[in-house]
Amino acid sequence: MRFIPVLLISTTLCFTVFPTSTLHAKAPQAQPRPLVSGERVRVKKITRDIASAMQELDKNGVKPFQDPAYVKRWQQSYERHKNALAKYPQVNDPDVVAASQKLQEFANLIQFGISQSNKQVQQTGNAQTRLANIEQALRENQAPGWLQAPFSEARARQWINTAGLAKGTAEKALSALTDIAQTAYLPVNSGTVQSGANYDKQDVGRLTNMANTNPHRSLPSQSESKRLRSRRVLCGIVILCPEGATQM
Repeated sequence: MRFIPVLLISTTLCFTVFPTSTLHAKAPQAQPRPLVSGERVRVKKITRDIASAMQELDKNGVKPFQDPAYVKRWQQSYERHKNALAKYPQVNDPDVVAASQKLQEFANLIQFGISQSNKQVQQTGNAQTRLANIEQALRENQAPGWLQAPFSEARARQWINTAGLAKGTAEKALSALTDIAQTAYLPVNSGTVQSGANYDKQDVGRLTNMANTNPHRSLPSQSESKRLRSRRVLCGIVILCPEGATQM
């Protein structure tokens, strides 16, 4: 997801108030000397470096700003460029003006990322907790294996209830996983959840596969399906009707 900021960082101006009797007109300050050739080269490089950083931010999108370390990295980058530019007091020089404007755009972009990522976190909630709950629900509500004949009516009803619960759990999981994948920042890590690592986007794919596979465990194979075409279909799940069972 690429983003270009549309917000401006508000600037707070702080004034020191003195009694009127203590205010005195200040002598006009001397204008700084013009930039020399080497200084102009360095100012233009600052502008290019800021533009390059902005391109990287735009490429990465908003989600990485959910990571405090990522935010700190770019705030420090902004401070470095700000301090570098502060060495050149020629504020009216066109190249210094261009660098200052680019620096402000950089600050706006960082602030935009922070603001949007905060909204994503509020929308998604704690992604790690949600993913853990999804995995637990999928493991605790697995679809039963294919119901084999002969079986009683009570067993068939229990099987249908278990299969229905598994199907509903899988559908809810898929909906939640889609939401998490779209909004949560889940960088790939080298560890596994079982070893204590955080869930990452590969785990989202793993849980998605688990949810998609779970309901199909209750279905017969293609070869068995041909043999069961004359049998009953309840709630979209194929079951065998036991001998002597009442046809509903």
